[in-house]
Amino acid sequence: RKERDDTAASTVPEEDVRVVVLKKRNDGFGFNIVGPDADNAEAKGIYITMVRPGSAAGESGQLEIGDRVVTANGKSLATMTQEQATEVLVAVDNILTLEVVSDVDGFSRTYGEFLALEELQKQTKQ
Repeated sequence: RKERDDTAASTVPEEDVRVVVLKKRNDGFGFNIVGPDADNAEAKGIYITMVRPGSAAGESGQLEIGDRVVTANGKSLATMTQEQATEVLVAVDNILTLEVVSDVDGFSRTYGEFLALEELQKQTKQ
């Protein structure tokens, strides 16, 4: 079983990595992320929090909430803050190639309070 290092504390088995290629549209790529801020050093990882239906990401069917973004156009996001990762993604002119792994457990463990807040906000809008 071949292992790859995503420069985080853990290794990711290569067969678990999915490559997602998206073409930027006028409204962007169509997904949101969450990650650590500069004050939250113990949190690691950039995670998908939303995939907008009808967007490039939504139509690809390849991104899911809880996916951890390992790289964006070959650049590791493993130790980046949310702000740094956002800068990398926004700077992409046309084609974005993501390496992602499904990591719902890591997402829930690290950002469980985020999920609870999102769910609460959805319920209050209904």
